[in-house]
Amino acid sequence: RKEIRNELRMLDGDQLEILTEAIQKSQSAQKKNLIRIAGLAGANSAVKLFVQSLHNADLEEVATQALIHCDRDSAVPLLEELKQERDDDEVIRALEILNELSAIPYFDQLLPLLNHENPEIRHLTYRLLSRSKSQGISPWWILGTMDSYPPIQKICQELLLNICRQDASA
Repeated sequence: RKEIRNELRMLDGDQLEILTEAIQKSQSAQKKNLIRIAGLAGANSAVKLFVQSLHNADLEEVATQALIHCDRDSAVPLLEELKQERDDDEVIRALEILNELSAIPYFDQLLPLLNHENPEIRHLTYRLLSRSKSQGISPWWILGTMDSYPPIQKICQELLLNICRQDASA
């Protein structure tokens, strides 16, 4: 699979654009295969189509993998998706994908989700933000230690302890 991915990564922009257009025009069975290929190829031009495909139960799994393969290029469209009114399952899916990417979003884009009523959404948001190096997020770690959901408390306590250890060794 890695060899195939490496070969597909050698496609040029025009070829990837043709692939993206084919995804838009194809039917479900073909679309699934084309999304898989475009994801392995890292087709940045198709990332928005991948995000749209998340709303189709038949394409959700392959679109998720395609977004993960596109890595950093997937972050902004997924964050845009989170800004829209979505049900909890869609928000959770987007946050799970974001947690798989190497990109670390600016924490201010995710702050509203730290107060979400669904503890799983808060937990995934804290997990995502735990990779941030920003000092401005430290007050949120303190608040997280008082969250009613124990996994959030644990993440925040560990992060605060790490900050204390770093300060003590400096």
